[in-house]
This record gives sequence, C-alpha cells and structure tokens, in this order.
Amino acid sequence: MPWNGASTQQYFDRLSGQWASKYSSKGSMLPRIEEFVGALAGRVSSPADVLDFGCGTGEISTACSSAGYRVCGVDQSSGMVERARRQEPGGVSFDTIASDEPLRLPYGEACFDAVIASSVLEYVSDPARCFLELRRVSRPGTWLFFSVPNATHWSRKVERGLKPLAGLLHPVLTQRGRNWMEYLALSVQRHPLSVWQRLLHESHWSCESVRGHDTALWLVEARAIRW
Repeated sequence: MPWNGASTQQYFDRLSGQWASKYSSKGSMLPRIEEFVGALAGRVSSPADVLDFGCGTGEISTACSSAGYRVCGVDQSSGMVERARRQEPGGVSFDTIASDEPLRLPYGEACFDAVIASSVLEYVSDPARCFLELRRVSRPGTWLFFSVPNATHWSRKVERGLKPLAGLLHPVLTQRGRNWMEYLALSVQRHPLSVWQRLLHESHWSCESVRGHDTALWLVEARAIRW
C-alpha cells in the first residue's frame, strides 16, 4: 500500500508478513473482498482488465481474478508484492512502483476497464496527481472504485482527537498500539466528501455513487470521462 514517502513504504514493508491475516476468516478486512468484487461486478462485466492500485498482499486482486477478470496488482511496498506473488494466483500479475514522486504507473495509456483502490488514497502525497495518473491508464468509461476514511464517522473524530497525542502515548503503548498510532500519522488525506468529489472532477472523473455513509469508510464509485 502506498504512499506518503519512504516512511509509509517502510511501514507497509514491515507489516507485510502479517497483512494477509487481516483477510482471514476472522480478519477485520475480510468484508472488503466481497464489497469490492460486488461493486466491480455491478458495473463491469467480466472478462475485463482491472487494476488493483495499492494491492497489498493481493487478496482482492485474487478474488477479482477468480470472478473472471484479468487483473494487475501494483504497490509501492516490495514486501507486500513479494507476499502477493507467493500466493501464485493464476490470472494476476503483480508489479512494484519504483517511486511516487512523481507517481508513474508501469503501464501504458488506456489499459484498464476498472480500477480498485482499497484504503490507499489516504496515504498518497498528492491525490489530484494520483487521480490523473489513474485516469491516464484508464479507458474512457473506466470505473474507479476506492475507499477512503469517512470524515463524518464518530471513529474518525476520535482518531482526530488522538492523533496529536501520538508522541506522548508512544512510549507506553504495545506494539499493536504503536502501529495504530503510526497509521494515524501516515493517513494524511482525510477530506470531506465534497473535496474528494472536486478532486475527481478536476482529474477527469465523474463521481457516480458513494456508499458507507454510516460506516468508517466511504466506498466511492467514479467513471472516467473524456479528456
């Protein structure tokens, strides 16, 4: 998962060994697989070319492939990509991004019919530039599905209150607590929905739907419009 400089890359490299457990039968991220595959299937018929941007250890990529899509997964964390490749998922190729400044994906123009980004954009240093790069590799009419923190949810308000205390709490926290505080420090793009909609529009995407108004994550569906 990307991306807010080397510290974010190092953070996810460090967590790569345990990341897949989040998608286990009791993992906190398991519902995301069904959410994204369902959203994709509701908009784009298989087979189609799908990019999983910030693929992590590849669980969503693999599920999309199993649903009949041709999938490329990409991540800046080499540790995550290495773990994804170990799964030997048929029909999925995984790539690593060398740098995010400027972000340049290792694909040509107009390659994909759909793009998935599960809780990735909160880490990018420049969301507008990221949307433009995703638009570059997308065909006209491509669907973009991404989740970002729901800034109106009570849990996000608690996180905003705790974030300034990270330095003070760090010495007394368990490793799990330290990981969480580090996550809060790196999760910098926490905008109102209106800001995400504006950034999409300015980057040649049309916001079509937003789900999850009563949850901690918005799931946004957007469509590529012509340049």
